[in-house]
Amino acid sequence: MHPSSIRPEHLADAMEISVDRLWSFARNIDVCYKPRRMQYVNGKHRPIDPLYNAPKRLLKRLHNFLQRAELHHPRAHGGVRRRSCFTSARIHVGQRYVWIRDASNCYPSIKPGSLYRELRTLGFIPRTAKLLTRLFTYQGSVPQGSPVSGDALNLFFWRIDQLLSSMAGNCRVRYSRVADDFVFSSKYRDAANTLVATLESELRKRDISINIRKKDRHGLQTCSVDRRVHNISVSKPRGTAISREQAAQALFLATNYVRACKSVSPDSIEAVAAKRQTLYGWMYYCRQAKFGPAKVIRQYLDAGDRHVSKRLRSLSITAQKNKWWIVNHAQKKNEPRRLAIVWQRRIAETSGSTKPSMLVGSDALSIQC
Repeated sequence: MHPSSIRPEHLADAMEISVDRLWSFARNIDVCYKPRRMQYVNGKHRPIDPLYNAPKRLLKRLHNFLQRAELHHPRAHGGVRRRSCFTSARIHVGQRYVWIRDASNCYPSIKPGSLYRELRTLGFIPRTAKLLTRLFTYQGSVPQGSPVSGDALNLFFWRIDQLLSSMAGNCRVRYSRVADDFVFSSKYRDAANTLVATLESELRKRDISINIRKKDRHGLQTCSVDRRVHNISVSKPRGTAISREQAAQALFLATNYVRACKSVSPDSIEAVAAKRQTLYGWMYYCRQAKFGPAKVIRQYLDAGDRHVSKRLRSLSITAQKNKWWIVNHAQKKNEPRRLAIVWQRRIAETSGSTKPSMLVGSDALSIQC
């Protein structure tokens, strides 16, 4: 769907509200956000702007519409359906040289005025560009935590993606982008120098600076080191691989999980279920790479599940659908907590049934004496 053909009425229909209500929602978007909080992500504290549930649902509908309209460049892999950092990394597999540039404080650096100008340049009519700018921004910048923040970033960088993509084809260079991470790769050392200089120049025009620390550490990765794209190894020509550090971290969590399952108790079963959820996320992450410890993690998960299930069966406690770890906050279901309560009752019943027999025995002993 071409940007010039999108009207506010299309956005309102996609969000299932009237056009007047959509404009009112966009003008008062600031009151839809919860207080800002700091979240530790990848070794850095990032400001997160979470939304309340009702406006979040509306913006999710807008995100789905933008995804269906394919309002992103083919080289964009972040915030795009059926794409991820792994699909981006696969583009650079087996290349001898990798260049990486990361925008510093990218989301706070995108102001409403510059975003509006980019939308107009892409072909959006003034009304649609103004409406999208209001929906995309919060307190003067693009927030981190909104369902449409990734869409805003992809639209903002669309022209840069187009420019670099066309230049990369002429220079025999591969190019991809995930959010604010720009990646180039080639078999030739000097092939991407012009593209990197062009990227830095285009970002400066948009008042966005390069992360100097990451540029010095990982700006150019040669064939003498393990090349990594989005912290995914691309050195093997056969496919992507989980990095050694991440594989070691995942296996460390797996062994801790099995150890916790062996000594599970009513006081710890909820914590063990949380460990399982974290480990399952690691398994899903590792599955996306060609080489990684996903199968080993699956074995650890099964081993831990067997220990907990065996312990519950010994107490004649049955988990719903044999899944003792299920926690669904939306449906207000917490199976580990329910099992913990039942388990504590069984312990209380057992101790209560044994205590009278002990009293009888002591009384009988005193009588005999």
